[in-house]
Amino acid sequence: MEKEKLKEILHLHKLWLEGSNEGERANLQNADLWNADLWNANLQNANLRNTNLQNANLRNANLQNANLRNANLQDADLWNADLWNADLWNANLQDADLWNADLWNADLWNANLQNANLRGITTESIRNLNVISAQLNTSEKNRKVTYWVDLDVVTAGCWQSNWEEFKKRVADVYGENEKMKRKYDRVIKFIEDEVAEEKDK
Repeated sequence: MEKEKLKEILHLHKLWLEGSNEGERANLQNADLWNADLWNANLQNANLRNTNLQNANLRNANLQNANLRNANLQDADLWNADLWNADLWNANLQDADLWNADLWNADLWNANLQNANLRGITTESIRNLNVISAQLNTSEKNRKVTYWVDLDVVTAGCWQSNWEEFKKRVADVYGENEKMKRKYDRVIKFIEDEVAEEKDK
């Protein structure tokens, strides 16, 4: 899509969000926005179904309530993006950077998150993906442990790995720090108990 056309669509969408009769909701369904610069763009409630957003810059973008069904977000930069209540049903997020993104209540049914950066994400109420989080007894943000059960991916601060690698790292790093090791062990037990309980349902 030509930059000027995209700029006009975003302008009309802004007016629409403000309640202006001159505005129009952004309908970018099936659009080719490969490598588009949408940094800080307000695409709240926009229709981005089947849109090609591969390699797009969506840093700090507002995608609240956006329809991103079947969208291609491979390699997209979604650093700090607001995806609150977004519909990411069947979206391709392979290799996407979701650092610090807000996915509260987002629908991730069948979404491809292979090799995506999932550090720092707000995961509360995520739909159609089993995610378990636990906070160590400390106010530090990097002490929050999040396990994406269906993906076998765990994040803790700047660390991202599979579950077994995470447990090994805890043993290696905190083996001589009994107080911190006990805290992590309690979190590990809690998450593993939750996973086992889910399997028994």
